Amino acid sequence: MTDLIVWRESWLTHIPDIDEQHIAMANKINQIIDLLGSMDSNKNCKNDLENLLHEFSNLTHNHFSSEEALMQKMSYPDYYGHKQEHIILRGDLAQYMRYIKCDKSIIDNDVLSALKHWFIGHITGEDKAFANYYNNKRLKGKTDI
Repeated sequence: MTDLIVWRESWLTHIPDIDEQHIAMANKINQIIDLLGSMDSNKNCKNDLENLLHEFSNLTHNHFSSEEALMQKMSYPDYYGHKQEHIILRGDLAQYMRYIKCDKSIIDNDVLSALKHWFIGHITGEDKAFANYYNNKRLKGKTDI
């Protein structure tokens, strides 16, 4: 089984709403990892897994929407590139949900590991870049946010 996500302070964006959303998403991924670890002993976990993925998907959609609105409000120069990353993950999550509902597949370690690494990579890359832009603008007094 893949390792849990251990939150690191270095991942903070110092944008309170964004950080709260990231932490909630990391916690949900950890719940999914925990559940998958118990799937062998409890074959009735499919509904629980589907529910957790649905919750993660909702958290993710809400996070992306609020982050994209903030990027637009701040006139973030890489808005479209960042949004494209969000579109890709939204599609991946929708595909995982379809597989589980159709009972064609279950999320395996490779899929979960890819999701975890995407999540961490996105926070430490694209989200940190936006946070730097946001926080620099705030320090210069160029925003009322």
